[in-house]
Amino acid sequence: MKKIIILALMAMPLLLSCKEPPEFEEPSRVLAKWALAIKQLNHSLYRSCEAFPKQAAVFAEIYRDFYYDDLTVIESERKDSGEQQKDHEGNLFRSREVSFECYVVSRKTGKRVRKMNGSVSMIKYSEKRSSEGWLMFNRTLTEVNI
Repeated sequence: MKKIIILALMAMPLLLSCKEPPEFEEPSRVLAKWALAIKQLNHSLYRSCEAFPKQAAVFAEIYRDFYYDDLTVIESERKDSGEQQKDHEGNLFRSREVSFECYVVSRKTGKRVRKMNGSVSMIKYSEKRSSEGWLMFNRTLTEVNI
């Protein structure tokens, strides 16, 4: 009886670790990776987060004066009830809207200069690019007075 209990207790972490994480977590990780890429001005890391990334020179120009900090996902929802859509290259994907908030930090001073609310369309390809996971497709940021 003791052996059965011990084996059951030893197997418990394995059973729990095999559980698939909720889909909400992956878009959150992509946003966190995107914010880190901007903070570090790491174009390679940035490209891994974007469905259609900007060129390195454009990326460096856009984010030369600021970066995002303390990015928090507020809500993640499925868009189009899981229906598949096609991008401009004809690749099938499904999408989800993710709402977040963050602070904009000045690179010069290292201080937070404003708070932003944002939303981003996350897409996940079904075929060709399916191994890339969730990618950022479009985002809107709105300033909030602090």
